[in-house]
Amino acid sequence: MSARGAMELVIADIALQAGLSSPPGVASPVLDNLFSVVVIMAIVTTVATPILLKRTYASQIQQPGIKIG
Repeated sequence: MSARGAMELVIADIALQAGLSSPPGVASPVLDNLFSVVVIMAIVTTVATPILLKRTYASQIQQPGIKIG
């Protein structure tokens, strides 16, 4: 996991424990699932970023002596 993904999870956990993700008196299905969405987003971006970067820059990096993948 990247440092950014780990930081997202740490901050999301701190916000969840502090009660920042659900203000008192507000009942919203979006706020109820906010922590789950942040965790899924951190995992998806961690997995997708190297794949997308490799595909985006593969044509620019391919030089003699450099093997990608």
